[in-house]
Amino acid sequence: MSAGAGTIAATSLPARFAPMLATAGPPFDSDRHLFEVKWDGIRAVTMVDRGRVRMLSRRGIDLTGNYPELAVLERLPPGTMVDGEIVVLNEGRPDFEFVLRRDRRGPGAADGDARPAAYLAFDLTYLGYEPTMELPLTERRARLAELVEACGTGHVAFSEGIVGAGMRFYREVCERAMEGVMAKRLDSRYLPGRRSDAWVKIKRRISYHCLVLGFIDKEGRDFQSLAVATERAPGAGLHYAGRVGTGFDAAERGELNDLLRRHRCAEPLLPMPADRSARDQLDQVSWVEPVLFCVVSCVEMTAGGMLRAPVFERLVREGED
Repeated sequence: MSAGAGTIAATSLPARFAPMLATAGPPFDSDRHLFEVKWDGIRAVTMVDRGRVRMLSRRGIDLTGNYPELAVLERLPPGTMVDGEIVVLNEGRPDFEFVLRRDRRGPGAADGDARPAAYLAFDLTYLGYEPTMELPLTERRARLAELVEACGTGHVAFSEGIVGAGMRFYREVCERAMEGVMAKRLDSRYLPGRRSDAWVKIKRRISYHCLVLGFIDKEGRDFQSLAVATERAPGAGLHYAGRVGTGFDAAERGELNDLLRRHRCAEPLLPMPADRSARDQLDQVSWVEPVLFCVVSCVEMTAGGMLRAPVFERLVREGED
């Protein structure tokens, strides 16, 4: 930004410009909170300075050239900094795989076959080179809505929200198979780079019954993650659905470590896909007999049949549905 605040020519995102983070929580109603869609895309801080626009990811990666259609953000006043999400729509809703595909293609990817990206702006942290972070959320967003309207382009939109009926809003978002809801306290300040309960992320989760195919060991007598299989639809047959490495408590870990080692076997129940990436580490999996079942929740099942952001919920005991 200005000389006193740093410039957008920096190669990384300074801490005072880093996006504010939320805590996780369940859906709720509140007249003290704004509820808006949790957009399923790439978080991006947008800075306008010296006649040009720059977009940086949450980790400070420069995204500016990856989405040339978003260069229209340069219409914002100089000295503006906006927090928002880059999304790509698929059948009317944000699709994370589509936006990731665009991002991986890098600069100059907006050709005739590329789906256009949009920028959903939801907060304003600088205006006219002056910080607005100490202002309450309602005032920051009122100013931002005016700026976005003046921008006058279909590639940039203001992230609308409602006050009060958070439970109903969450149900409607889930019915549309969207990622979830953000709940933000109306009087909250913007805390760059900090996680605060003034912002709550309420994610939609889908549960799948899974068969444990195997595990990857850590040092000692413990596992790093489980390789699991599930069905895309009832009766569709099992397929490899990825690895789950979070959600286990100490008691479950102890029980699973005993069961996994007791049921080791030489070969997997299912043929493993040949096109899995190296990060799947399938060559490091110790296979187990098909006797262990569990429930795993995730954000969604991808088009390739993989569980996205999987979390272990519980073992399925004999006799349970």
